[in-house]
Parts: sequence; structure tokens; C-alpha cells
Amino acid sequence: MRGVELRGRVEVVGETPRTGTPVEDLIEPERLFADKYMGGQPFRYDGRHGWLRLTPDHIISWDFARLQRRR
Repeated sequence: MRGVELRGRVEVVGETPRTGTPVEDLIEPERLFADKYMGGQPFRYDGRHGWLRLTPDHIISWDFARLQRRR
């Protein structure tokens, strides 16, 4: 089992819910999201979601894979 915890400041980017108003900071993230999860089709706005920008102050990660090897 692996995990990561990010703590920091969060700000909303663009309108919430996201309806497609052009936002320069979202052009690339929405293109990458569409390429990965929408088969390269244009990004679809469903009017239910928004984008957040996290500026981390603290990052914690863990990996319990080594514990299984000790058994």
C-alpha cells in the first residue's frame, strides 16, 4: 500500500462549476485531461465540476511494500 498526503493552500481556477468560459491557465490541463480520459475528444463541460490549484506546504508519502517482504 502506498500513499501521499499534500497539505497547503488551495485556490479555485476558473468558474465553479466549470461551464467552459475561456481561462488561459486551464487550456493545457483540460487538453491533457481530455487526451487521457476522453480518448482525445474535446474536453466536455458538465456544469458540475471545477478546477483547484494546490500550492503544497507539506508533502508526506509512504510505501508499505517493504513490510510484506519481511514476513
